[in-house]
Formats: sequence, C-alpha cells, structure tokens
Amino acid sequence: MEQQPKLTENREIIAFLAETYPQCFVTDGDAKPLKIGIFQDLVEALADNDRISNTRLRQAIRHYTSSMRYLASVKAEALRVNLDGSTGDAVTEEHETYAQERLVEIKARIAERKKKAAEARKAKDKEQGRKARPAKAKRPSKPRNDKPKAQPKAAVSTKPLAQSELNVGKSVQILVGSNPVQATITELLKGSVRVTLASGMAIEVANDRVIAAE
Repeated sequence: MEQQPKLTENREIIAFLAETYPQCFVTDGDAKPLKIGIFQDLVEALADNDRISNTRLRQAIRHYTSSMRYLASVKAEALRVNLDGSTGDAVTEEHETYAQERLVEIKARIAERKKKAAEARKAKDKEQGRKARPAKAKRPSKPRNDKPKAQPKAAVSTKPLAQSELNVGKSVQILVGSNPVQATITELLKGSVRVTLASGMAIEVANDRVIAAE
C-alpha cells in the first residue's frame, strides 16, 4: 500500500479532524466549544496514525480555537463536546469573557489592517493621478503669514476610573490590549462591569480595564 503523505498545514489537519470526527470539528458553519483536554484525547486516538505529529496537531488545535468562528461559540452554559459529539461540561462565564475579549482584539486588528490598506490604496491612486497630469508652470509664491502650529493632542489617559465613577449607562472606554474601545456600562458587578460595545456585543471586563471616554 502506498504510504500517505504527512499532514503539516493547519488547514489540512483541521480538514482531516473534521472528516474523522464530524460531530466535534467543522470546517464551515457554526463551531462547537471543545472539551477541555481534547488535545490529549486526540493524541491517544491517533496514536497509530503517523501522518500527524503531536507538535503539528497542537498547532492546528491552537489555530482552530483561536478562530473568530470558534471564539463566537464559547458562550456561558454552552456544553462542550467530546470527539464523538457527546456533551460534557458547560462553558464558564470566565471562559466566555476571555473568548469575547479575544474577539474584540481580533476585530480591532482587522479593522486597523483594513484602514491602513485603504489609506495605502488612496495614497497610491493619488500618486498615480499626479504622475498622469502634465506638469504646470510654477507661479511665484506669495508671502504668507506664518500660522501658529497646531498643538499636539494630549495622550489618551489610560488611568482606570474610580469605583465611584462607574455608573450604569455611562459612556466609557475599555482597554483591549493597549487599544481603547468605546463602550457603555450596562451592569455593575463585583470587581468588574458588563459593557456593550458599539457593535452591540456585550462583554464583562475587570474594573481596571475601564477608562474615561474621549
């Protein structure tokens, strides 16, 4: 029998897992939160399969659970699934909060990349348009009064708001990594608050991640 090639790419390994364990992994559609310790279950289940190394398998699982589709499935009280599709423990609120924070970070990075790409395209189009136009004769420049230079904007304060400043309905910013994101406080909790982002997503964040809105 001809030996099958080894699987080394994340997408190849995930496709293999989805084909082998369709009740647990998916390549499209809604994902399901995986059982804690699913990697060790896979290592044991695939012990006789020499197409995937444990290192590559771990990388593929990390890639799968870091995707936006998977993070969106990690909701409190949702039941985690085993390899055969049977359900196990429920997702905790702590795990949901972490998943939602990761989603906010990913969406912020995507938005920033799109913004930079749009600016680059605009600058390129402007440069091409300038080269296409015939050069105009320069006119003598007229003396202009010097205008005062604009003062640089003050740096955004990242000092957390005091507990007394946290009120339901207040517009604030939350720190996602080092990036401030606009939000509105909807509930005060012990040591944390629940906020609603501009996108409509509701997440829970620690008090020390809440700063004043611009």
